[in-house]
Parts: sequence; structure tokens; C-alpha cells
Amino acid sequence: ALFIYYTITNYVASINQAYISLSNTPDFCDTIPIVITNSYLADIKGNWIGTSSFNYYLASYSLHLNGFSVSTMSQYENMMNAFNGALQYIGSIAKTQNLAYNILLWTSFVRFYSIEYPTASNFSAIGSGQLQYLQMSGSPNQIFDLTGQQMVIVSIAGYCPEKSLVTYD
Repeated sequence: ALFIYYTITNYVASINQAYISLSNTPDFCDTIPIVITNSYLADIKGNWIGTSSFNYYLASYSLHLNGFSVSTMSQYENMMNAFNGALQYIGSIAKTQNLAYNILLWTSFVRFYSIEYPTASNFSAIGSGQLQYLQMSGSPNQIFDLTGQQMVIVSIAGYCPEKSLVTYD
């Protein structure tokens, strides 16, 4: 009687357990979703922070993932295509504008995206769900905090703030 009890108990327990496997067989395996909340920089050549070819001084884009989780690769591709399309659109506008407009664009551009509502086009339409966003990495502090500075260090890529500047009144 004890043998039958433990056999049935272990059988029921094993049916309800899940195991992690390297197999990709869709008939037997379910994908385990991973939720990501983090920010990542990307340079103008498309290299992400953490890769060997990433260049911090060329980092113009900041991707913010908030509770990011997808069940298919196409959801991720759709999000990245939406971000790419937005960047191409503002790039086409920026080519025809003056420096002041482009500085404002560099410091204020944000493209929101929701995995749950991929066709929503603005923040109020998205409102809830997995809200991801891409923004330019420019900071107004770098551009407009120049009071009293006599010299700055610059490179081809842009303005590099030096923390030990001498300022004059």
C-alpha cells in the first residue's frame, strides 16, 4: 500500500514539474521569459555597450528597457524597426535644419514603444504595459552649462565635459 501511495504521489509530482533543457523541441518545451529592466548605450556605428567594438565617445543613443519581455523574436525586431524608422525620420528632418534645432533634437528626442500596443504612437496612447523607449544621449547640461568657461575640450565626436575646469566670474 505504501509503495502504491509513493509511486502515485511521485508520478503526480513529476507531471507537474518543469525542467530546464537545452532542447529546442517545441512539442515538449516552453520558453522561459526573462524580464529585463536596464539602460543601454549604442554608438553611431550600431555597437552596443559591452561589446568590444563599442566606442563610448560615439554613443549617441540610449535604449531604456522597463520590464521588457517578449515571447517571439519578431516582437523584438518590430520594436527595433520602430526605433530605426523614428531615427531615420528625424535624421531626414535634421539634415535640413540649423544647429539650434539639431541641438534641441539631440537633447529632447524620445521614441516610446510598447510590446503590448505596438501600433500606439504616443505616450498617452500607450499609457501602460511594457513601456520601452529610445532617446538621444545628449544632455542639456553638456550644452547649456557653459557659463564662465574659457576653454572646453572637444573631439570630432562632440563636447567632452572636463570636471576640473577653471571658471571665472
